[in-house]
Amino acid sequence: MLLERWCDLTEGEEDSSPWSTGLLIGEARGPLINFPMRWRTAEEASAFAAAAA
Repeated sequence: MLLERWCDLTEGEEDSSPWSTGLLIGEARGPLINFPMRWRTAEEASAFAAAAA
């Protein structure tokens, strides 16, 4: 769902993604995943991620 809203940092234009690292799936560790975000988009992206959860 997150990657449907915003592309991965490695895809498309860099400024269109709130993620600070790419491939986002690389941040998964077992049942957990970190979402490294850029400061300027962190509020919007974290609110969306929390609502999606």
